[in-house]
Amino acid sequence: MSARTNGGLERLRTAILESFRNGDATAEGLLITNARHHDLLRGAIESVKTSEELLKARVSEELILVGLHNALRFLGEITGETTSDEILGRIFSTFCIGK
Repeated sequence: MSARTNGGLERLRTAILESFRNGDATAEGLLITNARHHDLLRGAIESVKTSEELLKARVSEELILVGLHNALRFLGEITGETTSDEILGRIFSTFCIGK
């Protein structure tokens, strides 16, 4: 690696990113470092896939929407739009909020 010429920079970048791949990484530049976010994203992906399969099977729209709703809920937990009691409990047990 040369700081002057940037020689070896791409090789270094590849080596660093390779240690984070879980075997099916397809999005270049995407790195999820929070385990909870990773699990929620996996849940969202699986929910969308389930809805897609139901759509192909021409199942009732209500059943298809359940998976899509779940995917939105998973993503909402990452963005903070949706909070579960477990997460709120963890936040309040970790931080001292004025009494």
